[in-house]
Amino acid sequence: MSTGPSSLEVPAVAVELRKPRGLNSRSVLMPFAPASPADFAKVLAGAEELRNLGFEVADATPLTAEGYFAGSLAGRRNEFLSELGRGDVHALVAIRGGYGSNYLLDDLAVERVDEPKVILGYSDLTSLQAYLWQRNSWVGFYGPMLAAGLDAGDGAAHGYDRGSLLAAITKTDVEVARPDAGWRGSGRASSRRVHDAGRDDRWYAVGIGYPRIAFAA
Repeated sequence: MSTGPSSLEVPAVAVELRKPRGLNSRSVLMPFAPASPADFAKVLAGAEELRNLGFEVADATPLTAEGYFAGSLAGRRNEFLSELGRGDVHALVAIRGGYGSNYLLDDLAVERVDEPKVILGYSDLTSLQAYLWQRNSWVGFYGPMLAAGLDAGDGAAHGYDRGSLLAAITKTDVEVARPDAGWRGSGRASSRRVHDAGRDDRWYAVGIGYPRIAFAA
């Protein structure tokens, strides 16, 4: 296995950012499972939290887990491509990260979608977000997932921060980080820990084209 620089290279030239439209109460969010499997009860809890935030959550056809993966490689890749191409879906929310998203990049053929979608997730999901940034200049959203943050709730331990999440995915004027000329990297987001007086620490993360989103510790 190569230990040299990553093959993912962010364009050093000026590019046109393609931001998804801000989500609203009519937006449909679709769960997807590109990496590791998740506890079904946590997935349901995360979906219910999204509904409590005012969004519609579509029913996804569960994949059959295979070891460390939420489904077969073909199944996970086809699910991702199918949901990207659906005109009635406005955002894809990962069930969790873990391991396996990078395998979807092999032979991944993403047609140019007229309207970019919110792709929400972190951890292993950054490989997909970096790919879409590199190939299509899509702004990605480094944020909580159904069974990794949303399931625990706003402000809870291992939960997420509602205010910063909604500020990122419901507005079109969010601040994004753009790589400097000549930047190379793996697509992992850099992060810094800050302290909010009177509350638990939060993780504020920013990466390739990703808005700032907070996580509860």
